[in-house]
Amino acid sequence: MLNRAVSAEWSRLLASLGVKTDGVTVVAGSHAVRLADSLQASGVHPIAGAADEVVVCAETEGYDLEGAIPSATGLPGDSADLVVLAHAWDGRTTLAPVLEEAMRIARPGAGIVACEFDLGRILRSRPAQYPAVLLYSACPDVAATVAARHVDPGFLEMSVVNAGIRGGQVTRFERTVRVAPVDEYLADVSVRGWRGADEVDADEADDILGQLGTLAEKLAGDGVFTETEPWVVVRGWA
Repeated sequence: MLNRAVSAEWSRLLASLGVKTDGVTVVAGSHAVRLADSLQASGVHPIAGAADEVVVCAETEGYDLEGAIPSATGLPGDSADLVVLAHAWDGRTTLAPVLEEAMRIARPGAGIVACEFDLGRILRSRPAQYPAVLLYSACPDVAATVAARHVDPGFLEMSVVNAGIRGGQVTRFERTVRVAPVDEYLADVSVRGWRGADEVDADEADDILGQLGTLAEKLAGDGVFTETEPWVVVRGWA
């Protein structure tokens, strides 16, 4: 579904932010291992230790991350040259502890990169730009549930400042979600859905997929449809 060029998007993003990538890098978030793998092209070291939501990339192995979570990694203070946080929280109340832990483990002057899915931008857009708006417009309760799990860009930026992270720079990032022929694309959406799609009943899902099929056929170039989702990225320094 996603080719190598697409998987390198995170590496290109990191390379554009001017952060140190060849030291000890800590990656935290719900897909930390996958993200750490996708950062290799930016100069980040291979994975040297991993838990479900916390990964250390370093020149030498031997990191024990048993029980590590983004808000309590168990890593020594002042030990990371770069901390990358990609939706490493599940709402507003859990954001501050994660940022505080990032500051604790980051060496003075280390880069801290906080990334979050931008639902608000989808809600303000047309389906041709972000097809997932078909779901969130039809099911406001689903949109509300997803919004509760993802902090908005303004709150993220303010929280970064409150955590003592210096020089916050905000960047918009388009993450490619799917690249496939239209029939494969529709099949994948029907199985994996969008964020919150598991809360939609079968009749609603069929109606949304019908609208999506018409849209994808119209917009697909050479029969291949590409879907992206917006993220906001705040880069600062410890």
